[in-house]
Amino acid sequence: MARPKKTVWLSLQTEQAISLALDTGGRIDLKSLAADYGVSPAVMRRALVEHYGDTIAFKKKVGIVRANPAPVLDTVESA
Repeated sequence: MARPKKTVWLSLQTEQAISLALDTGGRIDLKSLAADYGVSPAVMRRALVEHYGDTIAFKKKVGIVRANPAPVLDTVESA
């Protein structure tokens, strides 16, 4: 019999902190986030992927980053 999957319910405060860090280029450490919730980093990674989909990526020394950054629009003034 397989073990049931742990379910991680992200608090609103955590969701806002992650969104703010993704928008401003801040660093989010997966290990410390997992420790806050009392789960392993693998379980936290799965929960974040389920919540955010493919809009986030995980980098070893950087932490959680936005996978598809917003395009930067170049504005050219005509003279």
